[in-house]
Amino acid sequence: MKTIPAHKIDAAMLAEKHAITLSYLDDILPLLPNRPDVLRGCALNAMALAAGGVALGEDAQAPARLRLSARLSALQYAHAASEAASTIELEDGSLLTVEGETDESEINFQYWLDAMWCALACGDVVAQHWLAAVDFARLAPEGIRFNAYLQPYAGSLRSLVSGEGEIAELLEQAIARCEPSSPELEFTQKRIDQLDYPALKALFLLLADEPEDFDEALIQLLEGHRKFWQSPQNALAEDGRICLPALALRRMAAQRAQDVAVQSPYLPASVWQAAAPTALSLCPYCLSPKSPAASHCGVCQRDTRNDAPLELSSTRFIKGPHKACRPCAMPVDILAVTCPRCRKRP
Repeated sequence: MKTIPAHKIDAAMLAEKHAITLSYLDDILPLLPNRPDVLRGCALNAMALAAGGVALGEDAQAPARLRLSARLSALQYAHAASEAASTIELEDGSLLTVEGETDESEINFQYWLDAMWCALACGDVVAQHWLAAVDFARLAPEGIRFNAYLQPYAGSLRSLVSGEGEIAELLEQAIARCEPSSPELEFTQKRIDQLDYPALKALFLLLADEPEDFDEALIQLLEGHRKFWQSPQNALAEDGRICLPALALRRMAAQRAQDVAVQSPYLPASVWQAAAPTALSLCPYCLSPKSPAASHCGVCQRDTRNDAPLELSSTRFIKGPHKACRPCAMPVDILAVTCPRCRKRP
């Protein structure tokens, strides 16, 4: 068993930052209904709270904190595509409804990837589906430049969740585009080399059923993560105390009953072993996960008060059967009468 140690951080300083993050969330969460523009900030702080908590021995609370982060991000992206209020069910069963404008500058591929890795790491099927329903055209608005590898990278994670596209082809495209082929990539090359490329490579090897090579790639990802987060500009951040892509990959390996000979403080078992829901309440129209208490579906935005929600097992929900939506090609459940993405009849 290979152990990858975590980078060092002053325990007293970490505890102080952790208390500040907790206080911030306590103060800002009640304001969210009228402040959707701070959803990402709250999601990042919930993620940081989970990571810092692991380093402080609060491993048991990490899954719930990561699910909070994932749900807030999912709500942000769903609401960005909505002209009305949007509602999602949180970890404790409460409903969060937001109204008003989101910060459009935060609707992009990089932030979407951060949110999806978080949802995959903690096994949050609800957030995964909401994020997979996002129209990628919104993540690359006209006139905005983004690194070429990000779209196929995001597409590969979306394919994991929805089955949309050829995942092996998407991963190959993303890996090829990680090469420093143009000057505009220089400012993000450290992130690419230490975080994104190793994550893509590890995912490719996991899906290719190459367990030994996967272990080596996971080691490279964890070592790159440590190098990135121990740099002077990042060393004091709580976020780096766990590695979300590595946690998601470790969860996937466990689901495939694949032995992994790698361990690390960046990979708390409390997260990758956290149970996923076994049953889901779904919108009767688009079959997106939604609370029965919510009046409207947060994804397709249809009023559901006159129709009972569908109840399906998580296995049936994930595996389908599915069909391709004719207008937008998103794979939708065969029972759906509204597409979660284009909101048209599939």
